[in-house]
Amino acid sequence: MSDGRILAGNLDCEASWRGGGPLSRSALDTASAFATLLRVLAAPGDRLWTPRPVAAERLPQVAGLTLPRLISGPLTGCCSADRICAWGETAEVAALRAKAEAVPPAVHPVELSGKLRDQLWRLPATTPSVAARVNHRRYGFELAQGLDRALPGSAWVATPEALRRHLRTVGHEVGAWVVKAPLSSAGRDRCLVHEGEVTAQVMRRVDRLIELSGGALFEPWLARSVDLGACGLVGERQVELLGLHSQRIGQAGRFQGVTIEPEGPRLAGDFAAEALTTARQVGERLRRDGYRGPFAVDSFLYRNEAGRSRLNPLCEINARMSFGLLAHLLAEAVTGKSEPCTAELRLATGELIPNGPATVALLRPAPDQPTAAWLTLG
Repeated sequence: MSDGRILAGNLDCEASWRGGGPLSRSALDTASAFATLLRVLAAPGDRLWTPRPVAAERLPQVAGLTLPRLISGPLTGCCSADRICAWGETAEVAALRAKAEAVPPAVHPVELSGKLRDQLWRLPATTPSVAARVNHRRYGFELAQGLDRALPGSAWVATPEALRRHLRTVGHEVGAWVVKAPLSSAGRDRCLVHEGEVTAQVMRRVDRLIELSGGALFEPWLARSVDLGACGLVGERQVELLGLHSQRIGQAGRFQGVTIEPEGPRLAGDFAAEALTTARQVGERLRRDGYRGPFAVDSFLYRNEAGRSRLNPLCEINARMSFGLLAHLLAEAVTGKSEPCTAELRLATGELIPNGPATVALLRPAPDQPTAAWLTLG
C-alpha cells in the first residue's frame, strides 16, 4: 500500500553524487532548514523529508502554502509513495522511487504545460548517473568552451602539476584565483587564494582538494558587479525558461537570496539577452544528454582591467531544483496570482526577519539553528 507523496529536500545531493562522506552536521542542519521551502510544492497530506530534523513550529502559517508533515532519517527508510519530487536525483531518491507502488507509466512524453508546480511533479525522473555527470563542473566547463563562453583564464586542472603549469601560463594575468571541487554547492569545497597569498601551506591545501576530488576547476576570482541566474525546466521535447533574475551572493560565493522582477534585471547592452541565450543553449544540451527536470544557470557581470563591464554567461550549471525556481513558485503561491511580480527571497543565518506588511516569514530561526528565510513583495 502506498503512503501519499514525498518531497525529498536533499539539498546535500552533490555529496551523494560525488560519493564519500556526508556533509558536516552543521551544514546538514542548514540544508535541512532551507529545504523546508519546498513546502511550496506540497498539497495537504504530503510529506517533506529533510536530512536532519526541523521543528514544525519553525514554519509559520502562510496563506497559499501547505504545512506538510516533516520527516527525517534515512531517505531509503521512508515508506513507499505515489509520487516523489526531489531537489536532486540521487541514488537514494532512485531507491525510494523503486519502492513506489503507484507511479503512473510515462506512455507519452510529458509536455511542459500547466502550472509550474504541477509540471515539477509530472516530469520523468533522471537517472542518478546522468544527474551526476551534468552537474559535474568539468561538464559545465567543457560546455562553456564549446559555446565559446568560458571565462578567460579558467581551466580544468586534473592534478597539482597541471595547476602549476596553468599558473605559469596565466599567473601574470590573474590576481586572486579559486579552485572548485567538481561537485559542491553553497560555496563549499573550494579554495580561494588572494594575490600575494601563494604560500607553501596554501598550496598544500589546494593540492589536497585537487587530489581528493580527482581534479578541479580553476578560475580567476573577479570582483562581481551583478550576480544573475536563469532557471527553467527540461522536458522530453522542449526547454522552458522562467526568465532572468538577480542573486545576492555573500563572502566566498555563498548564496543569500534571489530577486525576481516581471521584466528581469535592468542591465546595460545585450547582457540580459546573452545570459538567456546561453541558459537556453545549456538547457538544450542537457536535454540531448538525457537530463529531464529543473535546472538553473548562474552568470555574473564583472569589470575587466580596462574597467569595462563584461558578462560571464556560464558560471555554474545546477541540473536540479534551485532557489530561483522556488522564488517564482513562492511569489505565485503567496500572492495567489500567476502574473509575474517583484519579490525577493532571502536566506540568512544570524539575521532577524524584517517586520513589515510586504515581508512574509517562511522559516523562523531557532535558538540552536539561527537560519531564517523570508519573502519580500513589491
